[in-house]
Amino acid sequence: MRERRRRLYLHPGVPARRFQGGAGMADSVTLARLAEAKALPVVFLRSLGWRETYEGVEIPYRNTDGSQHPRMRFRFALRAKDGSAWRGPTDVSPIPYGLDRLEAARRGGKLALCEGETDTASCWLAGLPALGLPGATTVKKLLQPGLLQGFSHVIVFQDDDHGGSTFVSAATSVALTSGVKRVQVIKMPAGCKDPNDWFRRAGDPKAFKAAIVAAVAATSDQLPSPTSETPPTGNASTRAADGPCVVTVSDLLRLEATLVGRNGTARVQAVSGDTVVHLEEMNLAKSGARRQFAEYLKEKGFVLDEAALLALATEFQAKQTPPPRPFEHSKGSAEVTLTPDVSEILSDSNPIRRVIDAIRAGGYVGDHRPPLLAYLALTSRLLQRPINLAFVAPSATGKNRTVDAALALVPSTAYYLERAGSERALIYVEEEFQHRVVVFAEADSIPDEGPAASAIRSLASDNVLAYDVPEQDPKTKRFVTRRIEKPGPTGLITTSTRSLQHQLGTRVLEVHLKDDPEQTRAVMGIQASLATGELSPAPTAEDLIQLQRWLETAGDKRVIVPFAPPLGELVPARQVRMRRDFPQLLSCIQAAALICQRHRERTVEGAIVAKLDDYGIARDVLAPIFDHIGSDGVTPAVRATVESVRHGEEISNASLAKRLGLEPSTVSWRVSKAVKGGWLKNAETRPGYPARLSLGDPLPSDVTMLPTVEAVQEAIDRSRRVRQVFESAEADGTVSADRSSVEAFECLNEFREGAVHDLAAVEQQPTSSNELDSGGDCFEV
Repeated sequence: MRERRRRLYLHPGVPARRFQGGAGMADSVTLARLAEAKALPVVFLRSLGWRETYEGVEIPYRNTDGSQHPRMRFRFALRAKDGSAWRGPTDVSPIPYGLDRLEAARRGGKLALCEGETDTASCWLAGLPALGLPGATTVKKLLQPGLLQGFSHVIVFQDDDHGGSTFVSAATSVALTSGVKRVQVIKMPAGCKDPNDWFRRAGDPKAFKAAIVAAVAATSDQLPSPTSETPPTGNASTRAADGPCVVTVSDLLRLEATLVGRNGTARVQAVSGDTVVHLEEMNLAKSGARRQFAEYLKEKGFVLDEAALLALATEFQAKQTPPPRPFEHSKGSAEVTLTPDVSEILSDSNPIRRVIDAIRAGGYVGDHRPPLLAYLALTSRLLQRPINLAFVAPSATGKNRTVDAALALVPSTAYYLERAGSERALIYVEEEFQHRVVVFAEADSIPDEGPAASAIRSLASDNVLAYDVPEQDPKTKRFVTRRIEKPGPTGLITTSTRSLQHQLGTRVLEVHLKDDPEQTRAVMGIQASLATGELSPAPTAEDLIQLQRWLETAGDKRVIVPFAPPLGELVPARQVRMRRDFPQLLSCIQAAALICQRHRERTVEGAIVAKLDDYGIARDVLAPIFDHIGSDGVTPAVRATVESVRHGEEISNASLAKRLGLEPSTVSWRVSKAVKGGWLKNAETRPGYPARLSLGDPLPSDVTMLPTVEAVQEAIDRSRRVRQVFESAEADGTVSADRSSVEAFECLNEFREGAVHDLAAVEQQPTSSNELDSGGDCFEV
């Protein structure tokens, strides 16, 4: 009998590169292989109802009465995040794994919460009562408070991955709400990713249980209230309504600041125990004053990091500053409150990963960077200079699908969608565009020339749409000029099969999409999964939409980039258009900092201080675009096409497509770009005849336009060293002190008195060189 062929469907989060050769499965998963990989006995897994099917391993979920739930989990990869899916009716919600064991666990009063089925099974095998949640984002939906009632002690396992903190935040919140008296968070030991990994390294169930017991004994169970807010710095800070601002530096030293003058002067005292060791009236906004205060304490034997004084200055300034006004775009609407879901995203150590996961969950496959860039562009509407994008690729490559993936994560008020219209439709429409993004479904709706085109270009670059139109006065019959103005700032996003005309093209960043067979195969896989019911349409990402609403009305929108000058020195300036493109790079950095603002330092005035991590995010999504600009418009696809033409030969489109293994239409689009750039020549001038392609001008060399994070850090360090030399000379009197050394070597010239006046803020923050991988599966989960 012929062996039945295994089938495999593409699901969100599964790298497209694993699916080659159609539906075949390169490394099939059997129950024995899964048991071996997880160090769990096959007999034990079978006793839980796990069984092997021709497609993989089926994992049943059971209700509290032991009956099988309609929804079940299916594994077709050794790691759940590499290949797993829900099976069963889509109108039935999933449940936690292990409900049938919950009542027995409740009698003991103790329960462990973990992610996934194999982690839960590992705990069961070791004799630990456990309940599994299928994913960090499902906790609040599936872990109802009533499930934990009756438990006196709950431990929450924190996986060593990006979802671990999300899982812990949600699970501990539910546990405390349910009245659990003792809640502990157990982190994974070094080298272990999850409880099953810990189980395998322990060697046997008894050793694993002993390790858990030891970890519980060594872990504090004093958790903060899930609604409490902790300061972003490591110093404990408090602020009474009318009392002094206090920052606790150590057990031996605390700082107190009280307002003593209208000009913002503070009485700052350092207290050790009950003794005031130093008292001084100073302007906390001045870094020089803070530095002198720290040096004076050092002479008295107290080590004081200037970061503590900076935290005190921030607290002091916040107390004197009235609450911010609501966002102008939301006039007439109530301010959005900080919901638990929004707070959870803001508290995540990597909120950008949450956005990427939502894009994947929406069924988007392949390179995540284009939709992520669209999302950052939509977020940049809150800034003073939004990002403008044009997605340029052949027909059917998914340009609008890419934009839609980002639009699904923001409220509808964040953008105005123009699917089709005349050249003046945008001018006369009764819509406001301030702090919004205008999305043209097709670039054909954008006028190419004339006054209307000038108005659109003005909207994209000058933050205002101004258009003068003559009208006849009905009474006097005289013609008068009426000015139509739509103030910005306004962003612009569009799609096209060809580059935009030059004047508008230099005002937008051109984004290219992959057109290779692998990407097409991945898209077809998603479509097949939807058609067979294996993959359900993604639910609305309401938590991310609420995040954007909160950013509009309550979040801080002032962002400074302290490393902008050294970054500007490192970016090549050969192209004149970089005068417009560099500000868009800065806006992308600021948009990333907006989303990650909970983990960013603030100036005394309350502005968010961007980190090099934010540049790493911006560089990841913008590097191919800036390299395309630096290479005079040569994309990797066009370069590969030109390089496939041999010297001295003439070749047709069809032959070139066969050589590249691509469709003729795809190659034709690439060839048209190459011919327009002069890198290929077509000797055939007769219409309707096959092209006679030959090599033209030499291709421009590959250029890396955006420096690495490490290179920017080195430039900052050099600037810091120069400043230190200057300060030393100033102290010796060898240079003029008319201007402070901080002002002379400030990294951002827009910093004024009252802001963070030195690069110490950057130095204190850990810089990360682990930029997002440029590959389409860089976030393989």
